[in-house]
Amino acid sequence: MIQAQRARVQRDFAFRQLARAEAVNDLNDDVLSDAASVEKTFTVDDLLAGAERIVQRQQEGQGTRAELLLSLGRQYATLGNYQKARQLLEEARDLARELSERSTLARASCELGQVLSRNGDVGQGEASFQKALKDLPEDPLYVVDRVTCLLRGAEIAITAGHENDALERARAAQHLVEQSSFHSDSLKVVSLIVLALTSNSTGQRGEAVEDYQNAEALLESLGRDQTSLAGTMFNNWGTMLNRAGRPLEAERVLRCTVEIARQGPGEDSIPLTTLANYGLALYELRRLDEAGKACEQAYGRAKKVGDNIALSQTLLHRARIYRAQGDFARADAMLAEVEPLLEHSVPPGHIAFAILAFDKALNAQARGDKAKAMTLARQTTEMMGALVKKGRAPADYQGKVLVGISGIELQSGETEEALSDAAQALPLLQKAALPGKYSADVGHAYLAQGRALDAQGKKEEARAAFRLAADNLGEALGQDHADYLAASRLAEIATH
Repeated sequence: MIQAQRARVQRDFAFRQLARAEAVNDLNDDVLSDAASVEKTFTVDDLLAGAERIVQRQQEGQGTRAELLLSLGRQYATLGNYQKARQLLEEARDLARELSERSTLARASCELGQVLSRNGDVGQGEASFQKALKDLPEDPLYVVDRVTCLLRGAEIAITAGHENDALERARAAQHLVEQSSFHSDSLKVVSLIVLALTSNSTGQRGEAVEDYQNAEALLESLGRDQTSLAGTMFNNWGTMLNRAGRPLEAERVLRCTVEIARQGPGEDSIPLTTLANYGLALYELRRLDEAGKACEQAYGRAKKVGDNIALSQTLLHRARIYRAQGDFARADAMLAEVEPLLEHSVPPGHIAFAILAFDKALNAQARGDKAKAMTLARQTTEMMGALVKKGRAPADYQGKVLVGISGIELQSGETEEALSDAAQALPLLQKAALPGKYSADVGHAYLAQGRALDAQGKKEEARAAFRLAADNLGEALGQDHADYLAASRLAEIATH
């Protein structure tokens, strides 16, 4: 009797979830069909606004309406429109709470937590996640909701800089997927992607690569290698590769995300974060015109939706591009625009202020203002060192800063300091590299070390450093990159 009742509950729950999933698919189909019948170019925001109008007019099936609002909110979040995402997800959460729809309530609350954290309110985002997870029954019926919440919680923890919490949540989600009688390949893929993200955030990049490769293989076997989920995976993977000093590989992976997104409807199908990440990889490869185009598009989108974090990032990217192009006035203007944005979107002492000071130092160096460059370099060193010591900044960020500051010190004739900072940067950047792989960041550290050694007349040691720089830079950036060519030339000169 109890088993029969239990079976009926499970059946009814499954039918309800299926009906709501079909309603989401029907809504997407209706919106796209309406758009296709009109001879007009639509943006993704246009299509989502049309879908929202349909949902808001819906009078029946409030549980289904909550699911539709949740789906729309998630799509707005993917595009970086966190204000709109928050509005819809709060509406979905409140409606689900009113209807006592525990499944929808939990997922809406966890999605909302992720949006809040991405938009600068990490504390409120964490609270939303914690309450949702606590209120979810332990019943196996809710295993998918629990997994979804744990994965969102892992991403919230990454945003907060709590990498160990992120890894614990991602592993708990994966364990649930593996142990559950409810088989879901989609959920398995998502858990692999988030586990890779958290492994990367804790410096376990070899494990992260393996997780991404497994996720890619599973998506391909499911015929879903051209879906938005695949796009998310490639975006995260490419971002990690760029962080690990592999821009050439990162550009290829991020291009997969761009190409997948371009298959979608409208003019703004490429997610905001993907545009910014792709622009950064292109900048590292010194494909400056392409990088500028991507970053300017990302800037415009970020400004449109009021995402101050994304605005700050794209302004920093654009400042670097203009500096590399020799347009120092525009580079300065970009950085001047960043500071007030940061003051309104991140707390004092955030790593973003140290990065801003570093870019200001590099701008001063590029203009030939040695005194200002040195002053800003010292400020940056002090800020970044304090952040790393408190565990509020990754050590590889400090390594990249030390390499840049080594160049500023060398320009000012402080060769001992330049050599010391380059030497200090090397182990930090080597640790951040992929196991057994060359790294552009390591290459730049060797290049800085070689230049400082050469300035001190230590030709043999300089030549060895330049050769190691060329090995790393040629493989990670390509043998047509200016930095590889410079390292190779300097290695030759140092032999004579």
